[in-house]
Amino acid sequence: MATRRSTKRTSVAARPIFGHNNRVGDAGQGPHKTPMLQVLKATARTATLAWAFEADSTATPTTTGTQQQQQQKQPGSCPVVQIVKAEGDDPQFTRVYEGSDDTHLVENLKPETLYRFKIRVWDNDEQDFSKTFSETAVWTTDESKIIKVQLRLYRAVTENDVDAFHQLMDDNRTEINIEMRDKNGKTMLMIAALKGTGAMVEAILSYGANQKTTTQSKKTPLSLAVSYSNLPAVLALIKEPDAINYPDQGGSTPLMWAVEHANFKNGLEIVSALISAGASVDQEDSNGLTALERLCGSGGNAKAARMLLENGAKIVNRVEGKKKLTTLMMAALNGHKDLCVELIDHWGADLSAKTDFGQTAKMMAEGSGHSDLALILEKKTLKDEY
Repeated sequence: MATRRSTKRTSVAARPIFGHNNRVGDAGQGPHKTPMLQVLKATARTATLAWAFEADSTATPTTTGTQQQQQQKQPGSCPVVQIVKAEGDDPQFTRVYEGSDDTHLVENLKPETLYRFKIRVWDNDEQDFSKTFSETAVWTTDESKIIKVQLRLYRAVTENDVDAFHQLMDDNRTEINIEMRDKNGKTMLMIAALKGTGAMVEAILSYGANQKTTTQSKKTPLSLAVSYSNLPAVLALIKEPDAINYPDQGGSTPLMWAVEHANFKNGLEIVSALISAGASVDQEDSNGLTALERLCGSGGNAKAARMLLENGAKIVNRVEGKKKLTTLMMAALNGHKDLCVELIDHWGADLSAKTDFGQTAKMMAEGSGHSDLALILEKKTLKDEY
């Protein structure tokens, strides 16, 4: 094992060993020129390698430089190569890659350790990899420094310190995975979605955070923001609505969570924003319930229901198939007087509809102890009859 040099570092970035970089072995020639190997990025545990072949000097005059570049960029168009690695000054190399790509991520490395890499090309004539090679080396980084940076990033996000977040990301971009998770399994975007400002959410998105990354229950950052009634975060996330209709483990979309929280602060504004951004009003969860039916079974906000209906949500007026209750029955069962009146007076909800057991919406209101609502429904039934 080689002893690490005592040279002081000025950052957590990887330090390539330029004395070894691209050193070509002195053995015989193969059918392809040996590619130049380099380290694009090194962290405490990984190294990203890349290699390229020199342009073919024997190309025909009709083949332009642009055409040669396009040919070289085609997947699988590179010759087959083998890459091996050794730790420190260890003379024993182990294989880490064989294939025809032009980059490779080497994982499971040790922090603050010197690694040497060699690359060889397959020789069809010899039916073996050539003896000619190029070599590069790099030190992996200090993991403890990265852990400290990560903790400072989490603190910046929690405190909505956008300037500190940008500074930390810009100084350590090659070392930080924007999708890293804390001890509770949340990414920085998820943390910001809960209680962060719109500016904090936008800052995290600017570094490529994925809106479809989910919690263990498959909730996206948008669903989390909706569940916490965080309107600024919702508005920031729906600017690029990749996850607008993305369901969680139970099939619930952000709009379904929004209508269930419509009675909370910013609830109606969030429902309106999601609908305006293209949220599906008739998508069903794993129980076959739409956003309107979820609303009837929870808070019963009549204004939110009107938003859904004005944007194409459908009322269920017949008990059939998997629909065991009508929309009005669900609202009556949960005692939502204003919602029932809205459905009857403006959207044609059928008071006479019955379940397979002969129950009406009025009977369900009575059976659930909502006598005031049952009286309203009875009066409206009599009015319809006369």
